Amino acid sequence: MSWRSRRSWPPTCSLTALGVGSLAFLRLIDALEEEYGVQIDLAAPAGALDSLDEIVAHLGATR
Repeated sequence: MSWRSRRSWPPTCSLTALGVGSLAFLRLIDALEEEYGVQIDLAAPAGALDSLDEIVAHLGATR
């Protein structure tokens, strides 16, 4: 299913399942760090930041 075929995705949906590749993920992390003035540790366990919910929780914990 293409990203254009859905208007919204559940926040628990894996970014990988949505087709977000490694370069897009790094660009997302870079944009979040710049926008919110936080540092996101990419050495976290695999899959720890693989959904929007997990990223939001991580941002909340670092603020």
